Amino acid sequence: MEDEIDLKPYILALWRNWQVIAITVVLFAAVVGAYRFLTSPRYEAQYTLLIPAQISNDQKLALEEITKDLSLEIRVASRLRTENKLPPDYELGKLAEDYVETELQGSLIVIRAGGSTQQEAQQLASTWGNEYLNLVAETFVNDRTTISLTQQQLAEAQARYQAAQAELEAFIAAGETNIASLEVRRLSELIESTRNVAFTRLNEYLARQNETELILRDARVLKDRLSAENDPAVAESTAALLLRIRNLSSRGNQPILQIDSSIVNESRVTIDDMERLIESLEAESKALATEIERLKAETDVNKLQELNDQLRAAQVRLEQLNARQRDLVNERDLTFGKVTQLRQRLEELQSAAPALSLRPLTQVDDVARPVSRLRSSLLYAVVAGLAGFVLAAALIVGREAIKRFRLEPTAQQQPTSSQARG
Repeated sequence: MEDEIDLKPYILALWRNWQVIAITVVLFAAVVGAYRFLTSPRYEAQYTLLIPAQISNDQKLALEEITKDLSLEIRVASRLRTENKLPPDYELGKLAEDYVETELQGSLIVIRAGGSTQQEAQQLASTWGNEYLNLVAETFVNDRTTISLTQQQLAEAQARYQAAQAELEAFIAAGETNIASLEVRRLSELIESTRNVAFTRLNEYLARQNETELILRDARVLKDRLSAENDPAVAESTAALLLRIRNLSSRGNQPILQIDSSIVNESRVTIDDMERLIESLEAESKALATEIERLKAETDVNKLQELNDQLRAAQVRLEQLNARQRDLVNERDLTFGKVTQLRQRLEELQSAAPALSLRPLTQVDDVARPVSRLRSSLLYAVVAGLAGFVLAAALIVGREAIKRFRLEPTAQQQPTSSQARG
């Protein structure tokens, strides 16, 4: 039970100091009430706005919130500052807290403004109402100027897009790219054909000329041996030579060697036959040499170089045309993207909140009404009195607690001293 708190001493302390508490309450109430009475506006002006019937409840609530928005007070304070009408002790939020009251009454927005003079109240109400209309217009009303400007920009962008599309279509219709591409392909195939066919044919003729020379040399050797003696080995060599001639003549679709068939088909060969064979081989060798020279002329390096130069020029032209087409396509795509962007922007502007047209019923009362400051001053005085009572009671209770805390050690020491004397 020793830990229980005894409240009786504290209640007695409050009772003993009731005069101090009463004086504190009266003092706080009098000071705050007087200050509120002296500083509160003495005149009131009213600004009333009519909300159109088609406005929804949500939009009405939004309109009411705008009347209390801090940005509205900033605009009003800026206007008043430029006219030297702003209170010297002004702080942000003071106007909305002490001087302006807004209320939504059905389809009406009522703005009440107070001031120390009739002119101040009327000016504050008028400035607050006008700035409110401007803020609502900027927030809700469709910006016709922006819409008109966007429509003009959209028309210009569409014209540029159509021009770019027409230029691209005309370029494609001209077919220059296809012509250049075909020219590159033709020259490439011509160079490849010239290089492959001519050199292949030339190599074939060179190989046959070399073999013809070898056969001609062997034929001369056989002729000399036939003139010297009738050797059986000569007959075998002659048969082998004739077989080589047949193989050479049978290559390809059109044989090169044009030798008398009677010479090739004879089973026995005389010196006269060999002489006629040698003459035929010599004639054929000359014909091959002539054909080789012609093929060499056709496969002249300068001619191939000329074809390569033409091919490079055609490739450069084709690349230029392709680059031009890419530029036209990019220009067309960019203009189309701009058209799409402006269309979306225009749709956003046109689909914005419907235009609001708030109509002032009374911009400002003709005569600002004096405001009864007594009721609000009494309310502030009561609140201040309660605060004074709590403060005074807390101080008295705290002082009593400190006093009892100091006395407790002394009370504990007295019994100890008595026991010692006994």
